[in-house]
Amino acid sequence: MKKFNLYLAIFSMCALVLTGCSKDENEKMNPGEDSAFVEITFGASLDELVNRAVQVNKDHFNQIPTCSDATPAVARIEFSYGGQNYSTDVDILFDGTAYFTDYSEALKIPVANNGTTTVTLTGFMVYDGDPDTDGDIIWIAPKSSEEGQFDGYVDNPLPFDFDVRDGTKPYIDIEVLCYDRRMVNEYGYVFFELENTELINFCIFGNFCPPSGRHYLASYSVNVWTVDENGNNLVDLYDGGIENMIVEEDGQYSADPLCIVLPDRLDETDRYRIEIRIQDGPDYDANEGELIRTAILTDLEIRTFFDGDDNLEYYHFFEGCGESDDPQIFDDPRDDTMVYKTCAKELNDSGVIALASVAKTGNKFDVTVLATNTTAGMSHLQHIHGFAPVQGVQQDATCPTMDAAGADGILTLEEGVPFYGPVQLGLSVSGDQYPVADANGNYIYERVFTLSADEMENLTSLDKNVIVIHGLDGNATLPVACGELSLVQ
Repeated sequence: MKKFNLYLAIFSMCALVLTGCSKDENEKMNPGEDSAFVEITFGASLDELVNRAVQVNKDHFNQIPTCSDATPAVARIEFSYGGQNYSTDVDILFDGTAYFTDYSEALKIPVANNGTTTVTLTGFMVYDGDPDTDGDIIWIAPKSSEEGQFDGYVDNPLPFDFDVRDGTKPYIDIEVLCYDRRMVNEYGYVFFELENTELINFCIFGNFCPPSGRHYLASYSVNVWTVDENGNNLVDLYDGGIENMIVEEDGQYSADPLCIVLPDRLDETDRYRIEIRIQDGPDYDANEGELIRTAILTDLEIRTFFDGDDNLEYYHFFEGCGESDDPQIFDDPRDDTMVYKTCAKELNDSGVIALASVAKTGNKFDVTVLATNTTAGMSHLQHIHGFAPVQGVQQDATCPTMDAAGADGILTLEEGVPFYGPVQLGLSVSGDQYPVADANGNYIYERVFTLSADEMENLTSLDKNVIVIHGLDGNATLPVACGELSLVQ
């Protein structure tokens, strides 16, 4: 489970190039007769967002720190070049306008005459005092997560490379955020990074009621994307979603609202798609993973409802309880069903014809396939194929003609992929078991799928997908029928 707190204001940090020897090492690479040292300096300037913080009245947020107003004193810089790692602490000065690092012998890079040295910046942390005694971290340049947990907040996360050229004093932009030690404890040294962007918070709380009507604390997961003005998903901010936490103590369950942090670019309209999926709770069973609420909200809407002392503390949903959500800003995707159909026609002279339909209700797909003239007694692979969206735009999948077949006149699976794309959903009976045709070559297939957010990502516009049936005379992967899905209601 990934969960983050809210807080923070942010600021940009500009930096000049870097490098040097570790303060723990006494030796430095010798530049030699044909080389020289290039001096590196870090400079920093803060925008007007410095030290702004979100204020929340909720008791469980009382311990959330605001951004420190301490004066930056020392930068701890970690970098590598020439196959060795270095770390050094450098004093930070202020000229009345901008912060910058003091001169340091440690920040000198050996560069061959008329040549370059590649330096990798791996860490940049700013303290308000001596890092080894009384100093606290106040700013930090975020590192990219191996899991991509904070993708979407990051333009250029650490580590990154840059070249130092002989006779130059290059500058590099470094973005920093306020530092919260508990984020390190929970996630490790993994942060998001923003430039000219503020972080805003949005909190969710939920109740779940089974048919008996009893109220339970809802267990749920949340997925969040940034979207464009047309509602196309751009970036998955939480890399697969986060879940709320329900705590048991002395037989009683309790939960705080789940709070998500969203990047809000200054002077621009940001839009976020937020989806809520119900999960089984510690004391109830639900339709695990079912999409129950969805909304596209703007930064202005979130600020209007939830940002500020006089606004709501969180969005509260009531699933199955006969009560209205507060406020009513989310839609229930189960209120609308979209039906897609196709008549899949033969490929490879198979004689196969299949009628297929997909009834899409939220993230539930009710799929039906009626196939005839397939190879009797054979298990038939069948899939929804298509292309993943690229920057919110999804390419149309189409059914190939036999002109795409090779010299042997047989259209293979691989020869069809450029037309219908990779598999997006396997229409199996269960696991890796697929329908088996009867003695007359017919089969009827029906299954209801509850899709994850990742599966839904590539199946948002089903009219851009196709259904392909495989299997002919013992060749399990050979395409035998293909149909392009169309919206019919």
